[in-house]
Amino acid sequence: MAWIGIPIAAGTAAAGTTAAAAGTAAATTAAAATTATTAASTLSTLATVGSILTAGMGLVGTLNKSSAESDYYAYNAQVAKANADAAKAASEYDAEKLREKGLRLLASQRVGYAASGVTLEGTPTEFISGTAADIETDAQAILRKGLIQSQQYMSQAALDEAKEEYTSDTKGINAASSLLTGLGNVYKIATYKP
Repeated sequence: MAWIGIPIAAGTAAAGTTAAAAGTAAATTAAAATTATTAASTLSTLATVGSILTAGMGLVGTLNKSSAESDYYAYNAQVAKANADAAKAASEYDAEKLREKGLRLLASQRVGYAASGVTLEGTPTEFISGTAADIETDAQAILRKGLIQSQQYMSQAALDEAKEEYTSDTKGINAASSLLTGLGNVYKIATYKP
């Protein structure tokens, strides 16, 4: 029986070696699976962190954009108001200069009539009065043009102020929307299962 025992023992040793090899292979496969799971978990974590950072950067970018737009409209409103004041002042200046020039013209007409011996009655007076009326009509036209231009600038200023207010009012809404979109992406990544 010893002869039978040796092959049995040899067979048992061979079976043990095969089992040990199979166990080592299973352990290696399990270790590889654990490593793959750990790597996938690490990648998932990195993707989640990246999405969180992206959401935060989107939030900051939205807030900065809204602030910049608000500042832009506020500046444009100030410029439009300054232009309105300048248009009105320029028309007042031009109208005053026209009136001064008109007074010199009227004086020269009077001097011309007096030098020729004509009295300032009748036709000469009517002519001088007509010239004075034309001068004042032209001055009023200059003022009216300046007023219209000033009102156009003030309308633009009001529009820019409304845009500034709208941009300021919607800043929070836009920021919240950006943040929620980013958080939605984080959730998608965190719950993703291939």
